[in-house]
Amino acid sequence: MGLDVVRRDPLRDPLIKLIAKYRIDLVFDVGANEGQYMRYLREIGYMHRIVSFEPLSGPFAVLSRRVESEPLVIAVNLALGNRDGLDEINVAKESVFSSFLELEPALQHSKPQSMTIGRETIQVRRLDAVFEDYASQSDRVFLKIDTQGFEKCVLEGATASLGRILGVQVEMSIIPLYGGETVFGDMVPFLRVNGFELMELVPVARDHQTGRLLQVDGIFFRLNERR
Repeated sequence: MGLDVVRRDPLRDPLIKLIAKYRIDLVFDVGANEGQYMRYLREIGYMHRIVSFEPLSGPFAVLSRRVESEPLVIAVNLALGNRDGLDEINVAKESVFSSFLELEPALQHSKPQSMTIGRETIQVRRLDAVFEDYASQSDRVFLKIDTQGFEKCVLEGATASLGRILGVQVEMSIIPLYGGETVFGDMVPFLRVNGFELMELVPVARDHQTGRLLQVDGIFFRLNERR
């Protein structure tokens, strides 16, 4: 069928090595959708606590069912951003592409399933407003953000709590895919100013017609805080 089946060695995954090095025991999964990142963390061997934030009602219903068998995972029906209140989000045909921001032509062309099919009113909170609801002073926290161009707004809502976070995984577009988003070339220096250094890049999305890389996940950690 044209497929290669290979055995995956989770111990070779760069993220689990960094999670182990920094002794991460709490992950904030922002933009959890249906729990794909939770499953990935379990597959690579992370067995500690996860707080999964997902604002959309459809994906959250699936996420809620999946965490029933995960006693160390909490599902929270919220979006995180740079202010508290209600807002409308663009709901995409394939829910993982849903965003507060408008689609750019490059994304619509390369990913037709990203087209907007509706809008939903959702609750938005700052991470600073909810951080202590889930994290104690002793927790070693890792923050994953996958919010379709809204990543910097999430970070702007975490000005007080960011100092208590050891690592960040953030999705970054190489070229603008959502109107007004902060792209790779600007996000890396922004995180560096806040004390995080880029440790690993993982390709996420590519335009298969042109071969052009569109998005990557950047994994950042504080170099001087391993212990």
